[in-house]
Amino acid sequence: MSQTVNSLGEPINPNHTVSAEESDAHVVVELDGVVVAESRRTLLVREGNYPVRRYFPPDDVRLEHLERDSETRHCPYKGDWSHLTLRVGDQTIGNAAWTYHTVLEEFPRILDHVAFYDTKVTVRVVSD
Repeated sequence: MSQTVNSLGEPINPNHTVSAEESDAHVVVELDGVVVAESRRTLLVREGNYPVRRYFPPDDVRLEHLERDSETRHCPYKGDWSHLTLRVGDQTIGNAAWTYHTVLEEFPRILDHVAFYDTKVTVRVVSD
């Protein structure tokens, strides 16, 4: 029986699905009223049983509020990623977001995009 592998030759579950679609909904990310991201061109990423996440293009994120964690993690479906710490005023929220800085050839669209944990910041769809 043959094993399903990704472009790096790593074994993956053939039943685990990952997809991305473009969205032109107006989406805002805030912490205490400070807008840290705003876009009409997010990617909606659906993966397995995880919640749907919006990935923001880096040009639509106020990157001066984010600092990349020194630890790199690996996802066999998408690539290498790191958590981001969010700093707004006197507030620091660890692991508030994440970004993929190296992507697999199967999932190139999310490179350098930023996704936020909606349990740590406010992610609002202003209009569809």
